[in-house]
Amino acid sequence: MKASRSKRSRAGHLLVEALAGGVLLSLTLAAISSGEVAASRSLTRGIEELERERAAAERLEYLRAQPPGSPVWRSPSGGTVPGHPDWAWTITPELVEDLDVRVGFPSFRYVRARVTIVTPDGRTLVREVLRW
Repeated sequence: MKASRSKRSRAGHLLVEALAGGVLLSLTLAAISSGEVAASRSLTRGIEELERERAAAERLEYLRAQPPGSPVWRSPSGGTVPGHPDWAWTITPELVEDLDVRVGFPSFRYVRARVTIVTPDGRTLVREVLRW
């Protein structure tokens, strides 16, 4: 009779070990899949940030290529980002007079233009360019 109890207890231990192994395996798979989802979101967010930077750089280069008397440097403008029709860009120029000049001039005047890229989810990227 003792031999039958030991067989039963061994079978019970094997069953408990198998169940514990199954629980650990399912927890491991859940952790791996949640990590993969988080990595995918992070990668998507990083790609979108790079795209916004690229779009802002394109607008900055466009501004730099315009002559100082261009209407782009005098009045605000805007539009949609090529490749991203739901993103908007705006260029807002403003005349700045710097009074803290120590070169012998009473003031220094220049135009500062702000390039803003806005996405539908509310993310905003602002870059500036100057024109003397």
